[in-house]
Amino acid sequence: MIRLETGQMARSEPTTLEQVAARAGVSPGTASRVLNGKNKENRPAIAKRSDRIRRIALQLGYRPNAAARSISRGRFRAVAFVTCGDLGNDWYPISELNGIHAALDKLEWRLLFNELPASKINDSKLIPQLFRESAVDALIVNLLPSFTENTVEYFEAQPLPCVWLNLKRDLRSVYPDDLSGATMAVRWLAKRGHERIGYFSRLFSGSTHYSATDRFNGFSRTMKADGLSPHRHLELITNNLSIMPPVLERAELFLKTFPDTQAVLCYEFEEAICMAFAAQHAGRRVPEDLEIVGFNEREIRSSSGLKIPTVVVPFQEVGRRAVEMVEKIIDTGRLDVESISVPYKSILI
Repeated sequence: MIRLETGQMARSEPTTLEQVAARAGVSPGTASRVLNGKNKENRPAIAKRSDRIRRIALQLGYRPNAAARSISRGRFRAVAFVTCGDLGNDWYPISELNGIHAALDKLEWRLLFNELPASKINDSKLIPQLFRESAVDALIVNLLPSFTENTVEYFEAQPLPCVWLNLKRDLRSVYPDDLSGATMAVRWLAKRGHERIGYFSRLFSGSTHYSATDRFNGFSRTMKADGLSPHRHLELITNNLSIMPPVLERAELFLKTFPDTQAVLCYEFEEAICMAFAAQHAGRRVPEDLEIVGFNEREIRSSSGLKIPTVVVPFQEVGRRAVEMVEKIIDTGRLDVESISVPYKSILI
């Protein structure tokens, strides 16, 4: 009889492979081969014995030790997603995570999620512990540009390969091709009869994400290439932190500065919504008087109810391609894998 202390539940020890083998009257090696699907069952007697071993394992509730099998193979068939969990630094696209999970599921690999506080991203004790105890084969890392290049170097100095998301680097990174996304958006607006097209973004300070400059550069280059004026935009980057106006105020300034604008390409969801409100305050109808298009990972219309077409950032494909890159690195043992820029494919109307 088992006596229980208050608040405890009775627990039975897990069934071992040796117990299954003993009950079946075979060696542990034979039981292991049968339960792992590696036993040759080319004769009726062997097939009958294998069925009996499997029935006994089921009756006893035997479960293989996945960790031990992983260690013996030298692989865990698992990847850790690493990001920052602090408010303000905790951005990562859910669709990107969905793409990672779906791709890993096809490989029958597992995904571990790790949120690190910003204060410990470079911690000399925390990160090595993460690498030792996570039991994974690689890391997929998504961090904002506020974390310096030193952070990248620090992670890559660890013993596991890292694939970086939304970071524009030469090696081991997967990111949206924002130059092509802006080109697609400008030409879509031009086909709708717009010539006086503007670009609107919040004001960035100092070191910023590559998308801030690539989306603008894609807009500017495409407008010039197609014989259109690219001058309808406000200052993009400043080092003066004392002049960082709210996005709505900046949108109102944009419309006052460029009143003849027929259409505007907006950096993100927030800019698109603020531009729509600024247009309403100025007595301009959207989209009749001003057509607004914005970059976002999800349809802006479904989130806001406003008629704002969305340049869909291909984050789900970024996640899928990141898993492909991890698989390639693990299979080849090579770290000199070139980065991938994922092209844009659609504008949701």
